[in-house]
Amino acid sequence: MKPTITHIPSGMGASGESIYKPAKDKGYSNQTINGQISAIPCAIYCPSCSDVMEVDRYQQLKRKFIINGQDLIFDISYQEDEEGNLYAKCNSCGFDLRNDAFHDRNNREIKKVLKPILRQHIVEEVRYRNGRFFIPKQDFIELAKMFIQGDRVEICIRQKIGYNTYTYIAKDDVFENPKELVYENDEVGITRNYWKQKK
Repeated sequence: MKPTITHIPSGMGASGESIYKPAKDKGYSNQTINGQISAIPCAIYCPSCSDVMEVDRYQQLKRKFIINGQDLIFDISYQEDEEGNLYAKCNSCGFDLRNDAFHDRNNREIKKVLKPILRQHIVEEVRYRNGRFFIPKQDFIELAKMFIQGDRVEICIRQKIGYNTYTYIAKDDVFENPKELVYENDEVGITRNYWKQKK
């Protein structure tokens, strides 16, 4: 049997004798973190004009907890310097990727345009009794650690009443008043007045 020769144009893909246009590589994959989808870069991106930094409650620069795909700029090309060495350069802003984009982490101008970190954690195992929402103690401890480290943390829960589901978010000061909490077995009880309904 005479073999079939398939000519594949540049930039195209093939499966057997079928020619197709391959899907464009986005440069990142999506990963679910605490119920939220975050873009995990798998290609070189510009750290200067990509929106990947935030400030915490202490006004310290930190990497975003949740990054969206549109936050990342992948418009990178390779240039040659005067010594003949190749280096990566951003075509969008001209940044030389050999440099540190945030070498001055106390730069006031950078902090002015950045938003505080907000980590929203969705708690699934919630029980309501005696005027309190009870959540797993381990979840609360992990979130309290983030708060102490400077992050703004939102505890988000859902309560189903009849056919309707209501979403509640705990206020920031829930971590500042441990005496107001009730500890029972492996749960932490937070009084109803610490929660606000999300509209």
